[in-house]
Amino acid sequence: MVTWWQSLLISMAPAAIAAFAAWYVAYCQIRNTKRELQVKYENENRLHISKMRFDTEFSIYKELCEKFVTVVFDVMNLFPEGIYFEPPDEQSKQEYHLQLYKKCESSFNEANLAVNKYACFIAKTIFDEFVAIKQKCVIQINWFFQYQVRHSSDDKVTECFLRTSEIRQDLNTMMEKLRQHISSLNNSTGASKEEKNKNAD
Repeated sequence: MVTWWQSLLISMAPAAIAAFAAWYVAYCQIRNTKRELQVKYENENRLHISKMRFDTEFSIYKELCEKFVTVVFDVMNLFPEGIYFEPPDEQSKQEYHLQLYKKCESSFNEANLAVNKYACFIAKTIFDEFVAIKQKCVIQINWFFQYQVRHSSDDKVTECFLRTSEIRQDLNTMMEKLRQHISSLNNSTGASKEEKNKNAD
């Protein structure tokens, strides 16, 4: 025989089960929402860091390229390739050579300061390219000073003219490596964005 309280429990059972089921569904939804928010936050944080790194490196390489392109073109005028201009009279020629030397000295100092300032932020392979160009430029500047400004020696002039071509080629090689490096940074940032969109879906 079923007592009244047993009947009450039996009648309440479906409602209790339904209430528990509703609570469990809500609990799972809240838990999943928290997980999705956490994943979204982590993806956005990674994307933000990747974008900051790209923007920072891009800014550094932009400044370095400007400095080094300037110094390379200045240095190439010291022992130029092909036909080049020099003033006809000796006095004007000396003034012109001194002007070239001072211009190179100034642009070299700016490039040297920039690459040393950002040394710890530059990939080693890229840094080595900058240093190699810098070393060849300083050789050209020093020999130009000896040969054209002080008129003390001309035994390295042929080497200096040949080195001009080497410096130009080194600059082109470095620019290509920089393009590839910056492209890889950009692709990395894009991949993070795609990952974020995928997880959000």
